[in-house]
Amino acid sequence: MHEIVTVSEINHVFFALAIAAPLAGAALFAVSRQKKTLRAAAFLLGLAGPANLLLWLMYQALTSHLGLDSVKNLFVNLACFLLIGAAAGIGIGKMWPHNVQNSPVQEKSDEQ
Repeated sequence: MHEIVTVSEINHVFFALAIAAPLAGAALFAVSRQKKTLRAAAFLLGLAGPANLLLWLMYQALTSHLGLDSVKNLFVNLACFLLIGAAAGIGIGKMWPHNVQNSPVQEKSDEQ
């Protein structure tokens, strides 16, 4: 019995994304024309491919060291990805442009 998708094939896909995502982010950044939200999205798009590759390589290293079917591997991966996800969410929240004047909450309070 063989795997439907091999680790080598996934490695190729993630390496291709690590190259293509920054190029797509740079292209979007170039055409964004001073729109801060689009520029922030372009920056995040450019980071998505390399970040995904780094997470995949980290997951592979942890799984190879701790074993695929171990409880310790589950909890170590859970802790790592929760911390990385929380840090990324906080970082994106701080970096993303906020326009308080045109927020939906502000518009509702003005109507009342």
